Amino acid sequence: MDECRTGYSSNWVEVDGSDLHYIEAGSGRPLFFIHGVGSNCHAFELQMDAFKDKFRCISVDIPGHNASRDRPLYYRIDHISDIMWQLMEKAGVTDKKPIIFGHSYGGAIAQQLVLDHQEQIEAAIFSHTTGNIRRGVVSGIVSAGAPVGYPFAWSMRTRGIMGHLINVHPNCRSDRAKKISQDAVNTDVYPILEMSRSMWHFRSDRRLHEIEIPILILAGTIDNVFPYSHAEYLHKLCKTSVLKIVRRAGHQSHIENPEMVNNYLERFLYYWY
Repeated sequence: MDECRTGYSSNWVEVDGSDLHYIEAGSGRPLFFIHGVGSNCHAFELQMDAFKDKFRCISVDIPGHNASRDRPLYYRIDHISDIMWQLMEKAGVTDKKPIIFGHSYGGAIAQQLVLDHQEQIEAAIFSHTTGNIRRGVVSGIVSAGAPVGYPFAWSMRTRGIMGHLINVHPNCRSDRAKKISQDAVNTDVYPILEMSRSMWHFRSDRRLHEIEIPILILAGTIDNVFPYSHAEYLHKLCKTSVLKIVRRAGHQSHIENPEMVNNYLERFLYYWY
């Protein structure tokens, strides 16, 4: 059973025979959060706290993570995107055009959702993610994950290298950041491997020019997983996007510098208040 904070509801939806978990707070237009590898639905509580008075905030545990323990048949971005859309339909998220916030691997899912369902989505935030992992500078651990295979993923867990992928700013003293880092180290190795493979083959950059809804792109000043060059590339290809840099942030700006992230979000979301 997943522990849920006061004021939040903890919910499950069955999709393709698997029970998927999400937390929810507030009412209004849906603001739907999708986390990255090794994280969980609680990573966005600082954003949910800030916006639950204006929006229906929902944060999901993607398959194989936290309370969504069942593994999907595939971890391909398009397959997980389909699962997320089915969850959103069953949870009533698509009744009003949602705004989607995707981080890292979740940012790739968000891109796929926008490309597949653009007419039913109001806006999106692509945070610390990429449209082509092979372009530009990228973490050696991320790029090595796909071709090396299961032994590599196991070593990532046993040696605690997943902490590198979480890439929290060294000056960050947040207990929440420490908890997320520890959760990542304890994540089942199979999702780590399969997500690395799926990111290796993900190529949204061929279609980003099709996006016509408002997009906010976030990047950290010292993100060693997906550095600024990836955000800049997304911004260049997505003609309706705005690019914002989060200071004092590695790969987890929504936890490391939530004040700045929430400020950017407030400005971006002001139209829908």
